[in-house]
Amino acid sequence: MESNPQLMKCACQFCHSQIQFEHGQSGQSVYCPHCNAATTLAVIQEVHVQVAPPPRLRMTVRLASGYDLNVREIRLYDAASVAKLNDIRSDAAKLMGGVSTGLIPIGSLEYAVEAGLAIGLLEGLLSDSAAKTGLNRLREALQYESWLRRDGKFCAIEDIKHIADPTPSRWSKTYQRIDKNETVSSALIHLGDEFVCIRTDDGLIRHIRWSSVDCFTVDTTS
Repeated sequence: MESNPQLMKCACQFCHSQIQFEHGQSGQSVYCPHCNAATTLAVIQEVHVQVAPPPRLRMTVRLASGYDLNVREIRLYDAASVAKLNDIRSDAAKLMGGVSTGLIPIGSLEYAVEAGLAIGLLEGLLSDSAAKTGLNRLREALQYESWLRRDGKFCAIEDIKHIADPTPSRWSKTYQRIDKNETVSSALIHLGDEFVCIRTDDGLIRHIRWSSVDCFTVDTTS
């Protein structure tokens, strides 16, 4: 039984319509069955170009204790969500008017409030309705921050813009997210507190107080 010839396709050089032909006809001039113009049958060869991957970066952090950490990734957070958290904190601070109970400085929204127990104690100490509303907003801020910390994304050092800058607020990575069923461009940034969440070369996740960092370097790995 005679086997079927191998059929190929190419585009007409004039109307760009697809023309089907046998492999042995490659290079021949024919009249396009669509526009009747003379065109050459050609098999387009796919060229695969190997592109060298970008160099991988590594951050080496030296703590004030002299201990070195080799950082592979840093956890960053959605910029819009960070802005929302800051708005809730600011709203709470305004409503509470910088009230201080002696337990914690409410107006400054220090992390001591995160204990949760302190909020319960404050509810009985505050009599002003606005301050109580502010306390509810503060509770909302803590809950939202807890969610945001879990929602953070670990980003490779080489993907973070301005990673060599010693100020974490300058670090960012652009990415795509879904908002109301639409894909929009956004950015991942540092949360804005004094800690930086990292993943080291050995896979461990650590939270380091940035003020305890003596120095750091960013270089390429082999």
